[in-house]
Amino acid sequence: MTTEIRGEINHDGEQFVRQRRDRFLAHQLFAWQEKVRSLQESALDTWDEMGKAEPGTIQHKVHIAGQRVAEDMSPEERLTKSIPKNVSKVGLLTSCGT
Repeated sequence: MTTEIRGEINHDGEQFVRQRRDRFLAHQLFAWQEKVRSLQESALDTWDEMGKAEPGTIQHKVHIAGQRVAEDMSPEERLTKSIPKNVSKVGLLTSCGT
């Protein structure tokens, strides 16, 4: 435990400030994650509604075109697009059906 003596650095105070900052940043990150999750759910709901639209409408046509684009992607391409850029190593687990 360090105390402040004649202008020396108070290490307990610095640690307190760091902890407060870290808690604040963690809270902000959680808030952003919730916003992103909410946006993803909203986009998925919108996409599903477009697929259920009456055939011939612009919404249904856009949905069909988007599905065709997604189906043209190989499984490997879809997998690699979902891996974050900061990942340095990826392992592949497979199950043996015996």
